[in-house]
Amino acid sequence: MALAFAMNAGLPADVASNSRAMGEVRPGVPVQRMKIQQALRDLLSECGADELTIDAIASRAGISRATFYRCFSSVDEVLMLLYDDFEQRVRERLLVNLPRTDEIGDWIGELVELVLRDAMEMGPLLRALFREELRPGSAAGERQRARIAMQTEMISRWWEATVRIPAYEGLIDSFILLLQSAGLRVADMRDEQELQRLKSGITFLICCSVERYREDPSSARIPELTRLPSYEAD
Repeated sequence: MALAFAMNAGLPADVASNSRAMGEVRPGVPVQRMKIQQALRDLLSECGADELTIDAIASRAGISRATFYRCFSSVDEVLMLLYDDFEQRVRERLLVNLPRTDEIGDWIGELVELVLRDAMEMGPLLRALFREELRPGSAAGERQRARIAMQTEMISRWWEATVRIPAYEGLIDSFILLLQSAGLRVADMRDEQELQRLKSGITFLICCSVERYREDPSSARIPELTRLPSYEAD
């Protein structure tokens, strides 16, 4: 997946020259790509996405600009690769947990905790990815919509097999957005008590919603707004 050497034509002369230096033993491109990704993660933890530059990443990774360009075309490309890893983790969480048949509260609780712990571990990277999703014109926005659609489809199939009534996608989307918001809330958190408090609250909300919908699917309809009674001060 390395970028073609033809891109050197668009690099500064000194960078292109360094990229063709002879006699230097260099690690393979896969190794360099891993170093670049780790350097980006480290810099995100220290200074956030606004301070990311190719020079800063190359310096932290101990490589030249030419080496960076042999591996990636831009900082955004590195972020998108880490985004791919994040999406794969989301998919794997669902694949592992959805087939379970034990008590719904148990496995939903474990899934919620896994999501929150992932968020704590990813921290600044998670914030950078979600920030990229909100940037106008960013390809990450479309990726976010595709990711939520994938999650909704997977959960809907589980829902219909387990709850045994048609899935209500509006409710499922709400669960996904709730977990995403909670993930951002704990991205910088290191408080175990707070994490467990959030886990309990979210698990309770999801389980109660599923059970209520199973008992009466019509309960998910948005009630018509009614005029609130007026009260006069005594």
